[in-house]
Amino acid sequence: MMYTLKPASYFKLTSLIFLVIAGVHVYRAINDLSVSLGSWDVPMWLSWIGIVVALFLAYSGYQNSK
Repeated sequence: MMYTLKPASYFKLTSLIFLVIAGVHVYRAINDLSVSLGSWDVPMWLSWIGIVVALFLAYSGYQNSK
């Protein structure tokens, strides 16, 4: 048996996931943590963009859940 989410529940779940992602970016930015992908050091400004994008997606998902 397969469980399916109602659209409102789906949007709430995705909003929560994007809120957690934004929180991780905030944590990285506040604590000045370095992140490397292979030999590439991810610049801190990318986390600031990640915060804005993730918060926008969380807000949009929450608005669609109503």
